[in-house]
Amino acid sequence: MSKDYYSILKLDHKATDADICKAYRHLAISWHPTNHPKDYVPALNRFHLLAEAYEVLSDPVKRSIYDQSGEFGLKEGINEGNGSFSGGYCYTGNAYKIFENFFGTINPLFEAYGENTNILNLCNISLKEDQTSEEPPKDLIVEIPCTLTELYLGCQKKIDYEKLILAEDSTIRSIKESKTIEIKKGYSKDTKIIFYGKGNEAAMFPSSNLIFQIVELPDQNFKRIGNDLVYSVQISLINAILAEPVHITTLDKRIITVSPDEVIGTKSRKLIENEGMPIFKEIEQGNEPKKFGLDKRSVEKGNLIVKFTVNYPKYIPESSKQALCKLLIS
Repeated sequence: MSKDYYSILKLDHKATDADICKAYRHLAISWHPTNHPKDYVPALNRFHLLAEAYEVLSDPVKRSIYDQSGEFGLKEGINEGNGSFSGGYCYTGNAYKIFENFFGTINPLFEAYGENTNILNLCNISLKEDQTSEEPPKDLIVEIPCTLTELYLGCQKKIDYEKLILAEDSTIRSIKESKTIEIKKGYSKDTKIIFYGKGNEAAMFPSSNLIFQIVELPDQNFKRIGNDLVYSVQISLINAILAEPVHITTLDKRIITVSPDEVIGTKSRKLIENEGMPIFKEIEQGNEPKKFGLDKRSVEKGNLIVKFTVNYPKYIPESSKQALCKLLIS
């Protein structure tokens, strides 16, 4: 369906140059994306349509061709009579530059121009079709929530997200996409999976990057510190004195036994080597591109740190105190 530039600017075909400028002045401020943070994409689409309509109708040559041949004739060019066309108009997505050239600022909240401003003076500012939009598209960052178990064992996750694309009519619209991402063992909150040039699009700029950012979800039993895991365990006073072994279920469902071998105090710690998180890092291989995988050192995991908390009884019967003192002093 062809575009009706007059309807876009809410004008009829008899509109004067002043009418066109007045209409663009009012509508461009009203639909500036900055004024619509909650409906950014629809406002941006309308903002581009207004800029394109103004760019055509404010130019006598373009307007004359459009009035005679419509959008198709305007964009296909002039028929040379031998079946070929020359010239032709193409909107380059320079809505922000058109706005800035018209008003002298990119800020839609300016107060420099009142209702009595000579609109035709604003129209005399020349427009350049080869100017690009205000700024390149921002990287598209998508978070991937992962449990500690998923980061320990590795997994695959299908992630849905939305991105901005440049449509054939030079407007920006939002589409839904999905990717299946491999979560490798040892990934952390610092891990970023980058797809270069697969992010948001904008006219006259290369596409931005699509970045998947790992988000670590808290675990009820373990706390991650770098490549180490911390496990907190509460034990009774009698078990602390007897140094009773503690049984821990690991993230991969193994049962390991921790034997303190001495009386456990309130600040006691036990370190178990190679029972922490898998160690993941980039592996350099000469001049070849970086590859990713587990650290190939002899220790492929971090450590497990067991922290003990002793639960002291709130009350000891008088009859038991002497026996306890005798036992501890002897």
